[in-house]
Amino acid sequence: ADFMLKMAEQYVEYQEEELRQLEKMYKADDLTEETEEIVLKRARNTLERARFYLETAKASHEQTRKLGIPRRDEQIKDAAKRSPLQWQKSKTGLPLQLKKSRLELKKAKVAFARKEKKLKELLADRAAMTVKAPAAGIVYYGKCVRGKFSDAGSRAGSLRRGGTISSNDVFMTIVERRPMFIRSTVPEKQLHCVRAGIKGIAEPTGYPDLKLTAIVARVDPIPISSGSFNSRITVELPEAAKALVPGMTCKVKFVPYRKKKAITVPPKVIVTDEWDDQKHHVHVLGKDGKAKKRAVTLGKRTDKKVEILKGLSKGDKVLLERPKEE
Repeated sequence: ADFMLKMAEQYVEYQEEELRQLEKMYKADDLTEETEEIVLKRARNTLERARFYLETAKASHEQTRKLGIPRRDEQIKDAAKRSPLQWQKSKTGLPLQLKKSRLELKKAKVAFARKEKKLKELLADRAAMTVKAPAAGIVYYGKCVRGKFSDAGSRAGSLRRGGTISSNDVFMTIVERRPMFIRSTVPEKQLHCVRAGIKGIAEPTGYPDLKLTAIVARVDPIPISSGSFNSRITVELPEAAKALVPGMTCKVKFVPYRKKKAITVPPKVIVTDEWDDQKHHVHVLGKDGKAKKRAVTLGKRTDKKVEILKGLSKGDKVLLERPKEE
């Protein structure tokens, strides 16, 4: 502050001396009065500014000495008093802050690991959304259950833009065109007639003129539902059957028992003993024209025919109705 005041005083002193020299110089030379007046006016103005700056410097110097420096001195002393307190506070607080920062860092690492795991799962899900066929064949909507795609209609509705599919849900099935087999259900009452190895004819529902050779491959020993057993039937598919695709239906016919010389009668002529259902008889017409009971042993049976193993011979006449006198 003293130095700044000294500079202001020197500046006034320099300007005063310069003005005096100019006044002496202009008295001795031959310059015109106008030029002299201009130069002297400028010098006087500069001197006036220097004196104003000097007064300002004195006021500033006075304020600095009486107010600025004492105030700054108090501030420094106060800061010196607060410094140990601040140091003590830092000494206590910084370890806690460090511990807190380490916990926050650990928490951030755990959150980052979770997000990284989630990102991997999302990337895997996105990759899984690209469905690639594992084998060649025909794509069917839904799941195949015993040769039927019963939920194909509902699946078609969900396989559209904006549709939803549950996780681990079968929404389409790839089926090879060949080879094919026939899946059938055997009623329990016909189970004794159907066995592996017997041959028959398969007639496709959509192509009834096709007669395909069918062979029973197996019949499951455990029922799939009450009174129904699953069976698998192999079928020969010639070139003429190339239009057949999996999921179609057909009708199969088998001859489980064949005996060309069998003696058969209509079921209604068979009379069962009311006390023993293992004993049967029929009424035959004797040589005298009268009806006579004859015990018979039954063999295979259908809705229209009953095989007679013993009791009848070729040429015997069997009554279709019971005699009234019986």
